[in-house]
Amino acid sequence: MLFKSAPAPGDVKALQGAIPGSEVIRVDERQGYITYPDGQGRSRLTNALIESRLGTRGTARNWNTVLKLAAITSEK
Repeated sequence: MLFKSAPAPGDVKALQGAIPGSEVIRVDERQGYITYPDGQGRSRLTNALIESRLGTRGTARNWNTVLKLAAITSEK
């Protein structure tokens, strides 16, 4: 997940403590890395929950999409 601004470390810890399932999130500056072991479609860890807890807007893409975008941009 890419964030508009870097969330505060305290907000990241609060989000990690509030995760309702087995998901894992790690944040590095303005990037968030989320693992959904049971699938994102079944998860209650939504973008809205993440954004509200971190106090910043963000956009998420799955890894396959990121790789396809990287391939498209490297062709030019």
